[in-house]
Amino acid sequence: MRSPLAWLAGAYALGVFLDRLWPEPFWWAWTLAALVGILISWRKERGIRFLILAAVLGLGALSGVEAAALPRRHFLNDSPQASCRIEAQVVSPPAWRSMPGRPVTQQALLRVIAVEDGRWRPACGGLWLRHRRPAFPLQYGDRIQIHAAHLQPIVKTKSWDRWLWLRGADAVVEATGKELEWLDSAHGIRRGVRTLFQFRDRLIWQVRGWVNAPTAATLNAFLLGDRTGLAKEVLNDFRRTGTYHILSVSGWHVTFLGGVLWFLIRLVSTPRLAVALTVTGLVIYCFLVGADPPIVRATLMGCLLLAALWSGRLISPINSIGLAALVILCRSPRSLWDPGFQLSFCCVISLVVVTPLLLRWVRIRPPIARHFWQAVAASFAAWLGSLPLVIYHMHNVSWAAVPANFFLIPMAGLVMATGLIFFAALCVHPGLAWPWAKASQALVFILLEFLRRMSAWPGSYSERLSLNAMGLGVCYGVLLGALWIINQIYLLNNSRAPLDAE
Repeated sequence: MRSPLAWLAGAYALGVFLDRLWPEPFWWAWTLAALVGILISWRKERGIRFLILAAVLGLGALSGVEAAALPRRHFLNDSPQASCRIEAQVVSPPAWRSMPGRPVTQQALLRVIAVEDGRWRPACGGLWLRHRRPAFPLQYGDRIQIHAAHLQPIVKTKSWDRWLWLRGADAVVEATGKELEWLDSAHGIRRGVRTLFQFRDRLIWQVRGWVNAPTAATLNAFLLGDRTGLAKEVLNDFRRTGTYHILSVSGWHVTFLGGVLWFLIRLVSTPRLAVALTVTGLVIYCFLVGADPPIVRATLMGCLLLAALWSGRLISPINSIGLAALVILCRSPRSLWDPGFQLSFCCVISLVVVTPLLLRWVRIRPPIARHFWQAVAASFAAWLGSLPLVIYHMHNVSWAAVPANFFLIPMAGLVMATGLIFFAALCVHPGLAWPWAKASQALVFILLEFLRRMSAWPGSYSERLSLNAMGLGVCYGVLLGALWIINQIYLLNNSRAPLDAE
């Protein structure tokens, strides 16, 4: 079996997708039957691969059922609407958010520890807290108690509630400063993660004091994953030009940061020590920006590549993609329904599969033209692979995405390089930051101006498009069929080439 991890990841994802097709007892019987079949056929090696995939599919379906259902100890099982007291721990970096018609609130995801409804009982589940008029600022890892909590179960049909559900919340609670009681601070590894988040918050505020608002918002979005300061017009320009993926901290950022770390560390250390330190830096950066599925996928793939450098072995890109998908889905099956997860994996799979076909189909000899065609092919492959999903989730499409990405990605890389030096200068000594702050401000101005002009091109953007789930499947089926036909034609032409030469 070629690329076994990719097949296993596909079977697990298919199981999560089909979890509601049949009840849980059916999936238990399916998985047990597959495992028994594996034990019986282990020495015969007949159909063993099919049985392994069937068992993994059953495990994926069971994990999807478990993620959708409420456990026995879940805090919503007894009386979700009644007033109660809840003890919970903050498991996401608190952020200040505003909603239409409501005051600004401090919001965070909580992991429920216990519930008091007449008597205290252990509980589990995720809770989204909106903290109005806080008497104290929340911090990651804090244990708190909420008095007289009125819980609002999440309705998955609402877009905002679905966003919360994808991040692990099952209900929303709104509380004022008097209804919250601080119990304890973070301990163990959570204390280290909280220190990372505090460092990020301080850096965000320092950057805002050195450059103008558009530059600070762009640098914080590119390097720290904080998009709260970007103006709505700038976000719309990124969407209309098909370059919104640049704002999502994922593979491009990991490649850039990993390359910089590897180059700098390699100057003063051995290759193996450089691999270890670069992996450590990438993992810290993953936690620093929030550990969303795209950055987790990119970090895992980057660490696998560095491990291959350590051991001197080659790795399969498709296998590394499969392993990353397995890790993310095993940890959180809900991630399968996250648009960020879907777009991230579709883009990287398209880059790995479609780009080589385009490069083999059109061969260009001059080096400069060949590099130009490689950049265009990669941009087109990423756009093509994500196009059906973009229409399905966002109901729009950018026809200028390929040229916009071709020019904008190098410019964004230059902005990131200058911004990274600017951030490092702020950490070492503020007096070193002034020239890099001015350089970053000039580069960001050029980038945003180019983005604004590209988005203003007539016919570069179409909106109010619709595509249902069946249409999405048909689009990807047609795309896969076309790629298979192109690959077969290429193989047929190559097999005839020696005969023609004779």
